[in-house]
Amino acid sequence: MYEALQQWIGRNLRQPGIKAFGVRLPDKTCFSHSFAPEFEEKSLDETWHNLIDVANALLLHKIPATRLRWTYGSGYLHFVIRHDGIALGLFSDPSEEASVIEGDERLLEEFMGLDA
Repeated sequence: MYEALQQWIGRNLRQPGIKAFGVRLPDKTCFSHSFAPEFEEKSLDETWHNLIDVANALLLHKIPATRLRWTYGSGYLHFVIRHDGIALGLFSDPSEEASVIEGDERLLEEFMGLDA
């Protein structure tokens, strides 16, 4: 993984409210980490691959989707894709969603502008 990206991950993605995260590189390599037992890293990697497929399917129908957000039974999933194809996914805890949304927005913007 790119050094600037690794440093950014180390500084930013270990905060309250984030249950799991992952980065998917254009070469299909993934790096995922879980802070909650319900998220297995292998399953997270598969999730990022599938979300790229969702974004590509939307693009096929002329719906450019570089930022996606889902609500699911026990939280939220935020997913962004940069212009260079690097993607970031975050699973967040609904009990801390108000603070997470504010923090996630900052994180997602930083990620989108990161020079990796």
